[in-house]
Amino acid sequence: MCRFQAGQTALILAAAMLTAIAGRCEPLAGPEWSHNLDKGRALCRTGQFREAQVAFDSALSDLKRLQAQPSLFAAVYDERGTIFKVTGQYQEAERDYLRAQSLLEKEGGRNGMGLALVLSHLGAFYMETGLYSRAEDYLNESRAMIQASAMAGSAAYAPVLQNLAVLSFERKEYAKAESLFRESLGILRQDENGNRWHIAVIEGNLASVLAARGQRQQALAIAEQSSAVFRNSPGTFPNCFIATLLVRARVLHSLGRDAEAAQDSEEALRLGEQVLGFDNPKLAPVLTAYSTVLSSLHRHKESKEMEKRAEQLRLEHASRTHAADLVDVSALVRSAK
Repeated sequence: MCRFQAGQTALILAAAMLTAIAGRCEPLAGPEWSHNLDKGRALCRTGQFREAQVAFDSALSDLKRLQAQPSLFAAVYDERGTIFKVTGQYQEAERDYLRAQSLLEKEGGRNGMGLALVLSHLGAFYMETGLYSRAEDYLNESRAMIQASAMAGSAAYAPVLQNLAVLSFERKEYAKAESLFRESLGILRQDENGNRWHIAVIEGNLASVLAARGQRQQALAIAEQSSAVFRNSPGTFPNCFIATLLVRARVLHSLGRDAEAAQDSEEALRLGEQVLGFDNPKLAPVLTAYSTVLSSLHRHKESKEMEKRAEQLRLEHASRTHAADLVDVSALVRSAK
């Protein structure tokens, strides 16, 4: 049984919308497929997740009509899995990620950069749903595959390091997490302009690590730098902006600057409701953080309301997913085309 718990990590995991699998989308099977994939990615970028799902669904229909190669189906399943994960549809996300994995293995065996990054996305998925041991297995295999392909210095390696760093953070291995985040940043800064969104995400994560290690002023400076990237580009990766706002709010709270922390928490919550939906389980950590800040400001009635709502989201999500079974991978492969 695969028992999912929402909102396990406070950090941002690398997923398909922020990572490109080099070379896996060539050759294109046709203009319809290409158009719908590009459209879906553009909609993801602006937080229009329902519309993005429709575009990816259309891309899959195009590929089925064209009887395209498995790796092209895998590319779309990987992207759509991320949409499901972001919107809290964890069973559907797992199904699509496993489809992508199976199709790539069917076509090229247990190797290749495309498969390595899908395994990283699966690792991130299982980490977010609280299955840390399973997540570690996927992430370590992904890392080994990329190292064996001599791509360890490429931008494609950075998301794997990022996800391993998040896992270390969750286990309170802060020195290891900081080292992995900094290694990932070093790779991405070779093309700082082209990777600015991904850099901002990892900087937000690094700020959380530094705060946990007691380096709060440095953490705040990095958190402000991270959130500014998204604030200065309204509507771009709003889900990542929500997370960086939450990081900044937590650091401000740790410094006793609760009025400012409350402002960031409220902004994160309002944006989350707008982009993710009012009942998305990913709002639970935002609500809990906001509740903590409100309590420090002696706004106890509001604090209790926020925590009550957070608990309701957790319970509702658990009731929908507590009996989720791992999918039949062979059946998924058969149904993919």
